[in-house]
Amino acid sequence: ITLPLPYFEEQQRIADFLDQKTAEIDEAIDKKQRLIELLEERKAILINQAVTKGLNPDVPMKDSGVEWIGEIPEHWEVKKLKFISSVQSGLTLGKTYVGKHIKSYPYLRVANVQFGFLNLDDVAKIKLPPRLAKQYMVQSGDILVTEGGDIDKLGRGTVWEGQINNCLHQNHIFAIRVIKKVASEYFVSFSLEADNGRHYFTRTAKKTTNLASTNKSKLGNVPIPLPPLPEQVSIVNYVNEIGLRIDEIKITVEKEINGMNELKQVIISEAVTGKIKI
Repeated sequence: ITLPLPYFEEQQRIADFLDQKTAEIDEAIDKKQRLIELLEERKAILINQAVTKGLNPDVPMKDSGVEWIGEIPEHWEVKKLKFISSVQSGLTLGKTYVGKHIKSYPYLRVANVQFGFLNLDDVAKIKLPPRLAKQYMVQSGDILVTEGGDIDKLGRGTVWEGQINNCLHQNHIFAIRVIKKVASEYFVSFSLEADNGRHYFTRTAKKTTNLASTNKSKLGNVPIPLPPLPEQVSIVNYVNEIGLRIDEIKITVEKEINGMNELKQVIISEAVTGKIKI
């Protein structure tokens, strides 16, 4: 490889210049990345406040009866998840099915279900009889929740909106089907994602080295602070609006970070090839 090589003293000046400039850019990038972290923290605080205290700061409050939830609005109730929904277990893998009536179905794995969103870039498929597949099919409006993993990721999930037709879920994912007359699937999903769900899963999980898991029975006992349905819808709209605004700011900040990284590479390239005079 042929390299442009100035005298040693100039090499040292270029190196000192780049040390200073790249350090300044890296410091600015660190501040931008910290801003993204603060935005995420702010978003989490606002969601938690909305799904446990509501949107009216002047409403009378009462003790929820649940230590980590604290006070809730006086007209709210605390309901166990099993009383406002049904919980569907998923398909256990490993068995091979044969026959002319076997069909191929997409199915969701733990990697597909993240905190607040779905990653559907890689969806696996499985072959089995239609009558069996029907038992494990997810429906639009189901809340998908993971059974196990790292303790801080246990019980992560989001609402399925029918992105893939005739899609199944494996046994490490639960499908929660709320009773639409009393609960909004999005409100319940936000409650599971917020501090309430985090505290519950941490306290009740079966823990092994670096891993934790829950089960259908424990999931059914998650306490959900529940306002009347119209208020749930208002809170969901508020949370979505907050999330959209914060995500827009994050996109802008991430573009600025990318620009700074590109600027650093340009400065390095031009300095070591003599295009700028040091």
